[in-house]
Amino acid sequence: MPRMKKKLFGHDALYLSSRSSSDTRDFSAYLIASRSRLWRFLLAIVGLFIVSLLLPITGILRTEFFPADNQDIVYINFTAEPGQKLDVTSQQISQIEDILRKEKPDTVLSFTTTVGQKAATE
Repeated sequence: MPRMKKKLFGHDALYLSSRSSSDTRDFSAYLIASRSRLWRFLLAIVGLFIVSLLLPITGILRTEFFPADNQDIVYINFTAEPGQKLDVTSQQISQIEDILRKEKPDTVLSFTTTVGQKAATE
């Protein structure tokens, strides 16, 4: 009776009755070689991970959590008591303007003030 190859999948494919002892030795050698390849692969992955962690520490890869702000603008928000008259608020703002005018000319080049604000509506 001629040998017919069975089409088996998964775990059953390993246990064909037509395997000889040389096939078993070859398969065992393959398993041992694949296990050593697996360990080499895992060691390579761990090594690459460690190298990736060392890149920012050594300064090769530069990181910046808060980038330098190159805008030379300062905002001052002054909030007065609710219901306060605009004349009183304007006098308080003029005191802040006087302080800004006393600064060195190269420190404060210009400033803008706005007194009063419309109520926000939805």
